[in-house]
Amino acid sequence: SEQIYICLFEISTIFTIRIATNYAIVGIAVDRCIAVLRPLHYRSEVCKTKSKIIIASFWIFAAIIGYATMFYPVDSSKTTCSIYHTTNYTHLYIYGIIGKIIPCVFVTVCNFYILHRIRGVSYGEILDIFSPFSVISVDEKN
Repeated sequence: SEQIYICLFEISTIFTIRIATNYAIVGIAVDRCIAVLRPLHYRSEVCKTKSKIIIASFWIFAAIIGYATMFYPVDSSKTTCSIYHTTNYTHLYIYGIIGKIIPCVFVTVCNFYILHRIRGVSYGEILDIFSPFSVISVDEKN
């Protein structure tokens, strides 16, 4: 029984590190957006103190989400170390949405916005990238 909690602690630690890493990447993307959108004000808006507070808040947020698995009921009949020891899989959905999808959306939006600002690419052209016929239309232009 005690080994299950050690196993869940290890898995929760992995979740926490993954979430914190993903949000650190979000922080880098937002930092780049600020640098591109407001280059003259960048030094006054971004400082070490703000950056440390934001990084600490990412880690606290990641720990809250990551270690939530420790508080779910445990299925003690399982004998192997697995996230599926808990009887409630809600945390896996929460982890997927908060830990993976939301950071991915933030980074994608920031990078497309930078692409739009730097290269003058229109939003329609950005959407064309995801069109199933984008390869055909590029070839037809040549």
